[in-house]
Amino acid sequence: MPDSLHRVLRTTDADWDITHEATEKRYRDGQEELKNGIMTGFAKLMYSRVLFPNGDGEHEAKKQNGLLGLGREELDLATRRTVEILEGGWNPLAGRG
Repeated sequence: MPDSLHRVLRTTDADWDITHEATEKRYRDGQEELKNGIMTGFAKLMYSRVLFPNGDGEHEAKKQNGLLGLGREELDLATRRTVEILEGGWNPLAGRG
């Protein structure tokens, strides 16, 4: 996903302040937040779980899009739409903990 954002925004890693957090820690933090009523913890634990190093989040080989008649998704197009929505002022976390 960072690569798509770089292509859409015409940036590189040098333009961002990039940090690292272990997926297992992020998952546990998300669980704790959710347990304490902080609903954004749900997104944190779900997204981090997909990125666990054991490969559980890798579903590309299992996709059945062709069988279902679904077209190929264009990540950069979806990224561009998302950036435009956010630049327009929409905040998915507004009013949430």
